[in-house]
Amino acid sequence: MSLNQAEIYDLLQRVDLLPGLMEPRIGRWRAWSVAKPTVYGALIAQMVGVDSDCPAARRGLCSRTRRAAGAAADAVRQICAMPLSPSIALLRVPRIHRFPDGCERDAIYDELPARCGSRLAPLVLDYSWALHDRSRCRPGHRSLHAFVSAAGMLTPAIARLQPVRDAVAAIAAIIGRSDVAAAVPDHAALVAHAIAAFEAKRRVFRMLFRRARARLVVLTDSPFRSGEIAAARELSLPVVELQHGMFGPRCPEYAWPAAFCGLKDAMPLPHRLFLCGEVWRKSAVAGGFWTERETPIVGAGAIDRYRTSVRRASAGGPTRLVFMTQETNRRFIVEFLQRFLRQLGDRPIEVTIKVHPGEAAAMENYTALVHDAPARCRIAGPGTNPFDLMVECDIVMSCNSYSLAEAVGLGRPAVSLCGGQVPDGFAGTFALPQFRSVMPHVHGAAELLALLDAAPVGSARFADWQSRTVAQGDLLYAPGFLDRAGRLIQELAYARN
Repeated sequence: MSLNQAEIYDLLQRVDLLPGLMEPRIGRWRAWSVAKPTVYGALIAQMVGVDSDCPAARRGLCSRTRRAAGAAADAVRQICAMPLSPSIALLRVPRIHRFPDGCERDAIYDELPARCGSRLAPLVLDYSWALHDRSRCRPGHRSLHAFVSAAGMLTPAIARLQPVRDAVAAIAAIIGRSDVAAAVPDHAALVAHAIAAFEAKRRVFRMLFRRARARLVVLTDSPFRSGEIAAARELSLPVVELQHGMFGPRCPEYAWPAAFCGLKDAMPLPHRLFLCGEVWRKSAVAGGFWTERETPIVGAGAIDRYRTSVRRASAGGPTRLVFMTQETNRRFIVEFLQRFLRQLGDRPIEVTIKVHPGEAAAMENYTALVHDAPARCRIAGPGTNPFDLMVECDIVMSCNSYSLAEAVGLGRPAVSLCGGQVPDGFAGTFALPQFRSVMPHVHGAAELLALLDAAPVGSARFADWQSRTVAQGDLLYAPGFLDRAGRLIQELAYARN
């Protein structure tokens, strides 16, 4: 059973409402709210045509467990060595870029650790990009490698506990009667791994937060940090999430039925979602699950810093188009770019293909395009700063990448490509119709060329397109991230104390 992205969203919306699905618990926590992101990830992985991470993890579980034993001992040593002063714990997957002023900062957190106030010390805890990769941990920060490894070591044993087995059996029986069973045949094993891993992380991070005397936890990507959130909430710590990507009324990671509002205390969710702008908050609140109080607007640090350095489009030179690739729709994107480059003719258009970090192993799919059109096309590798590319180009293009929203935030005209696994493009997939007024949606090379011919860079039509984009961008990303986020974090942390 093959589903595209919009069909996966529809399926999970139906699954959420299956009778009895929210009844099974693991401790105080509703087990489906823990397992759903993993099931979603498996559906996306099948759409892409690769194995899900969880089965791969299970196949290597025994050897990984042996390797993790040393890391578990390291975790205990680190917990014992934690400073005893009260802290604000900031959990990050480092996304370090060099900004226009020459300084390196995290693209999501910016300089937020320095805005935590004088009474609570910032404790920056960095996840590794891979299980054994510690290279991304910055000086002065602490690596979570040992703690995540310790949780991995506990996971197989926890999976055998009867309460876990009971919750897994109940959920598997319910979703097994839905289309999930056909789309993900090993859904029961995935659910088991998700719940056991949640419980393992809950135990490990509860010890970590208690020892660190944390008073508040800040993180990103909360659907995949449920164990960490549960640990914090059990210690009565406020949990804040910083928006780092798409947040729409249909995104399965964040979209829950309004009927579940009364279950929030039994779901490992952040207390506050710090959103980038009014558009995101309106779409969140419209679903009926999230409230305005839970979704304050703080802006985005990277957008703040790059808005002032956007290059002005000028007539006379070539049109610079940056295409942001996506692993979820690679085959369609490559075929589209092949046709587009062949049909360019003598138009003064240059194409930069920015390869997504998740596609580092698939670079050859894109480098072949450069060989076919070396004068018109170049590759920007997975490690290239996407903001540098966006501020220097004229038009940003992708299927439904979050980069399209960031481009609009920077005042850069953006185009959504529809087709393949993303037939409805950006606005359709995420149910955000307001984007269509500034973000044309095209279905092929001929349609894109007609658009570029009708509004060439430097023309009045292009200037109008750009001015409308700037206006929409102001609604997407409010200014003043550091002041807004820092003030709210201090209010939450110090109110508790």
